Amino acid sequence: MLQRSEGYLSSGEWLLYWKRVVSARHFDRHKRPLLFVPGFGMNAFIFGFHVQGPSLLEAAALAGHEVWTVDMRGQGAARPQLEGAAPPTMAAYAQEDLPAILGHILAHSESERDEVVGVGASLGGAVLYAYLALHEAGTCPLGAAVTIGAPLVWQEVHFTLALLAACPTLVGAVALRGWVQALSPVLGRTPLLDHYVNRRHVDPRLGPLLLQTLTFPDPALNRDLVQWVRDKRLRVSGVDVAEGLRPVTLPLLVIMANRDGVVPASAVRSVERYWGGAAPSFLQVGTAEDWYAHADLFIAPEAPTRVFAPMLAWVQAVDPVAG
Repeated sequence: MLQRSEGYLSSGEWLLYWKRVVSARHFDRHKRPLLFVPGFGMNAFIFGFHVQGPSLLEAAALAGHEVWTVDMRGQGAARPQLEGAAPPTMAAYAQEDLPAILGHILAHSESERDEVVGVGASLGGAVLYAYLALHEAGTCPLGAAVTIGAPLVWQEVHFTLALLAACPTLVGAVALRGWVQALSPVLGRTPLLDHYVNRRHVDPRLGPLLLQTLTFPDPALNRDLVQWVRDKRLRVSGVDVAEGLRPVTLPLLVIMANRDGVVPASAVRSVERYWGGAAPSFLQVGTAEDWYAHADLFIAPEAPTRVFAPMLAWVQAVDPVAG
């Protein structure tokens, strides 16, 4: 049986929302806790959602890990502590929210380990990269990192992102809620959805449930993303994140879909040129017949065996204590 707890922790002018999940039967105190970080337009619901098998969160708990998720500022159930709180930005995520949740985990974990494995989905993976680039090597509590469909350097850009990047003022001035609401009746019936998910992997009846993982991003975060796409390189607080990764020697697993229309393979693989330690491990998922797009890495029927199990096996293999 899975044991669940949840609550809020303070980060700057925001209250971040966390969940902790363990399996009473399988929990191994010698294993490092896992922290799942959601990405752009997402909240942590996606980690606990799967129809035909265990979710990523459940699979990790059944493998003996203490599992944590977080909704950072502007995501899901996170909420401002005062009116006019500073908006979500990549700098706030990397320099305030991620350190806050990592500190909370180390203070309240029942694991005997003093290291956490960070797992970042899409933009959440880029937040992990930024966090590592902005902290001196050896001073952060991450013992390993996993990124799932996460970009670093944009060498090519999907046409929808290129279109948004051409209008940074407009994108930075508005939230995306109205756009999604206006387009939602037709998105599911057009090939546009194929850039995000293989429609053969989605039961149409699950649409309302899947919408629970959507969080409409703040205009300030939109501006960060647009600037990143236009510049090709992510800069946070004046630091070139890619260059800042050269001193980082943690084990890194990069998971990617074979037909991701949101984050091109070149943007995902670009981290290999900058990672300071041993060459990152890569797991590409999907075949020509059963291709995977961005969201399939979490919700496809065979994701538990093709994504979750290999990821957890890698986490075990690189752990000097539990491996």
